[in-house]
Formats: sequence, structure tokens, C-alpha cells
Amino acid sequence: MTKKELNYYLEYMINIGASDLHLKSEDYPRVRKNQKIKKISNEIIKRDKLIALAKEILKERFDKLAKEKDIDTIYHFNENYRFRVNIFFQVDGISFVFRKIPLKIPKIRELNLPEKMLDLTKINKGLVLITGATGNGKSTTLASLIDYINENEEKHIITIEDPIEFLYQSKKSLVNQRTIGHDALDFSTALRASLREDPDVILVGEMRDKETISTAIRAAETGHLVLSTLHTSNATETITRILNMFSEDESQQIKLGLINNLKYVVSQQLITDKNEKLIPIIEFMYVNKRIQEVIVKDKIYEIPDIIEKSSVSYKMNSFDQDLINKVLTNQIDFETAIKYTYNPNDFIIKYKQAKIIYCKKNNIKYNNDNDDNIITIKE
Repeated sequence: MTKKELNYYLEYMINIGASDLHLKSEDYPRVRKNQKIKKISNEIIKRDKLIALAKEILKERFDKLAKEKDIDTIYHFNENYRFRVNIFFQVDGISFVFRKIPLKIPKIRELNLPEKMLDLTKINKGLVLITGATGNGKSTTLASLIDYINENEEKHIITIEDPIEFLYQSKKSLVNQRTIGHDALDFSTALRASLREDPDVILVGEMRDKETISTAIRAAETGHLVLSTLHTSNATETITRILNMFSEDESQQIKLGLINNLKYVVSQQLITDKNEKLIPIIEFMYVNKRIQEVIVKDKIYEIPDIIEKSSVSYKMNSFDQDLINKVLTNQIDFETAIKYTYNPNDFIIKYKQAKIIYCKKNNIKYNNDNDDNIITIKE
């Protein structure tokens, strides 16, 4: 496959609003649109064509792919888009996954995220984590937060990524970006080095190991705002995953590091709204004294209940609370919300309670007979 053929598929996926292009040896090209994989051609891609494409894109780095069997890179398409690319070997040959990255960094509001997300940019030091499964917009959310700081604060921002996705032009802030494997050896080494580079804000693309986590906590302790991501689905799993990376002897020190320095955990997943567009559902946790207590006492299982009960006092919210709000404001239907909740039976009870409060607050007639569907507006 030539670059010309590749660019045809990339342009097509941009035009139809897809997020990813999949090219697999001995298979049809496909895209991901609204979280579904769709075939876009009846032409099977031959193995030798994708090997040739890999050599053309990677050039001297093809030897690294042959040795390590997978590799990440960036493909520059045009003045509006770049693509994060993962190339890997599989039983039929080589496969490519191209993830679309717009060069224009979207604002928090454009991502349909709540304004309280900007609270994450207003702290001077501490650790902030954006979590979620692959493909749920963590990197885009981080980019919008970094760009907000860049536009509004006079700070030094260092990003450490593998590979660099969004490109920043220094605005009010000075921005330095480092790529693992090109500008730095690994995340933990680059993060340690950043402490000698006079940063105010450090973005770590992903916290993959305990060395990086320990260094990130130390960076937060020494007066820096550190933002990073984890592949965890919610705050409870995030805290558990971090603690489980360390031995029993190390765990007490890490707990102290977390309660003193972890400020927010925001978990997100993308779902399809009524207009067939992807919107984020978030769990928003602020690490208050109650959260600190359950971390110290190994009662992590209490976190979901604390989040739901702190929606007013600390602006926290659970996934269920966000789903309920999206149903009540007519962004998604009830059936969609049920698909994404962890406990449908609990969700139905919480939804009915929230609906009564919502109807009273907004002078809406509560329809008790058909509680899971349409709210009738009082005339």
C-alpha cells in the first residue's frame, strides 16, 4: 500500500467522522465510528503491501518493529490532522491502527465536559489523574487542560509522552515537549530530569510502572502540578491499582504520598447520545479528608458512596449521577444509560429519586405511570 492509498482512507475516515482506521493484512480496511467497527472497502489488503507501508512510514525504525513486534509513531497528514499510529505483528502479518488527532486543541466546553473540570488547572501543586479505557478521550481531555493553562497562566509546562499527540505553541506559558525514545529514555527518567528543569506543570502521558508513579508523587510533593493518565475505569480501581503496584513494605509510604498529593481523579467513558455523537460520561472525585481516611484505613470500597454523597459540598459525582443527569436533560435515553451503569437495579432506584427532585426543581409534572421514559412538561 502506498502513502497515496493510505491518505485516501484517512481522508475518508475524517469526512465520515470516524476516530480510528484499522488496516490488517489479508483483511478489509475498517474504521471505528461511534464505538463500532465498520468495513469501508471490499478490497482485501495483501500482507506485502502493509509491510511496504510500514517500511515507508518507519524508515530506519522498521528494524525496531521487526525486533520488538510493535511500535508507536505519529503520521503527519495535513495542516489540520495528525495520527497516532500503532503498528504490530499478528498471525496474518502486520496491522495498523491510526487514531485521529486534530491539530486544533478543543476546549473543555467543546468536549461537552463540565466547567468544574477547569478546577483541575487552578491548583499550584499536586497530582491529577485522568483515567479510562483506551479510546475514551483521556489524552484529549488532558490536552484541553494543558492548553487552558497555556493560554491563561505564565508558567513553564513540560510534557513527557510516547508519542507526542497534541502539539502546543507557547502562549502565556512556555511549553517544552519530550518524546520517549527520541528526547528521553523512559517516563521515570524523564520525569526525574524534569525536576531540574524549573517546571510548574508536568504532563506525563501515562503512568505505566511504579517508578513513574513514585516519581510523579515526589514531583507533586516538591511543588509541581503533575497531570497524567491511567488505564483504570473509576476512582476505586485507580487507587487500588496504584497501591497494588507496591510491596507491603512500600504501601504505607505510597498511601501517605497519595493522601498528601493526589488532588483529583476524573474517570471518563464515551457514549453515543441521541444525535449519534460521542459524549463523555465522567466520575469526578476530589480527594477530601474523607477520601484520605479510607485510603489510610484500606477501606477503598467506600469511595463510590463518598463520591455520591459529596455532590453538593465538593462538586463530586459518580458515573450514575452523570448518566442520570444526561437522561433528565434529554441528551441520552434511559435505555442507553442502563447499558452503561454498573448496577442496573440500583441505577433505576437512584434515577427515580433524582427525577422527583429534578421535576420539583424545574416545575415539571412528574409522570409516575411511565417513570422510565418521558417527562411531561406542565403547561
